[in-house]
Amino acid sequence: MSCEQNEILTLPDDLWSYSDDVFYDFVKEYVGEIETEILKIQRIKNVQTLLQVPDVCFIADDMTFMVRAGVRFNIQQFINLLKLQFESRLINVNVGPSATTTPIENKKSDQCLCNLINIDTENNQQESKLFINILLRNLLKNMKRSKNNFQFDPIVMKFSSVFRGLAGRNAYEFIRINMLGSLPSDTTLKNYDENINFQLKECEFRFGQMKDYLGSIKSQYVFSSEDATGVISCVSYDCNTDCFTGFTTLLNNNDLPVINHFKTNSYN
Repeated sequence: MSCEQNEILTLPDDLWSYSDDVFYDFVKEYVGEIETEILKIQRIKNVQTLLQVPDVCFIADDMTFMVRAGVRFNIQQFINLLKLQFESRLINVNVGPSATTTPIENKKSDQCLCNLINIDTENNQQESKLFINILLRNLLKNMKRSKNNFQFDPIVMKFSSVFRGLAGRNAYEFIRINMLGSLPSDTTLKNYDENINFQLKECEFRFGQMKDYLGSIKSQYVFSSEDATGVISCVSYDCNTDCFTGFTTLLNNNDLPVINHFKTNSYN
């Protein structure tokens, strides 16, 4: 084990939760009093802020003020240890004992995360069933594929279908484009919805599917609300069912609305 790894072990596991006085007290004991005062002056009150500041030990343009070399070295060493600890946490979080990793000292800061984790090894522990693990594993695999060869786990497909319906197409596309390989395209989702019979038809009650769902959640109660038919300002047409929608339909013998009632074979 290298010296850097030994020093990382001396850092507390909950260091990333330290803030304000708790963080300053730790820095004072671990690094030094002068270094702590430099952080206080700049209102760097936690690890997250410290790692995002480009230059903690600034130097005035006219050279009238500068930080001593020893102090600069101590602060920089402390920042380097924090970065190494962050990389170590990133590698080991949610990764089971069967995952393959290599020593931290052999890793470059710009190395792809997909090379740090053996994504082809399935973890049999319960954590592997968490959605975040499934999504990350799917994303890392797609990072090694071309755009035309992206593949998605069934759980990711189901999540994407629901997410697109709740958030809308624009919000979904914004997330998908900026997280390439994480979510399927709009065309892929449409094919997925058609394959699972997700198409909605006006006046169609899916009692069988509702019964199956209630059985899966062990519930015997259903709550419904009354809807009022508004004034129709224009005619809506469903090309999938070849019917006009939005009108009040007739009732069948079971007092249920007739499906596809306003259907026409001619526009004459």
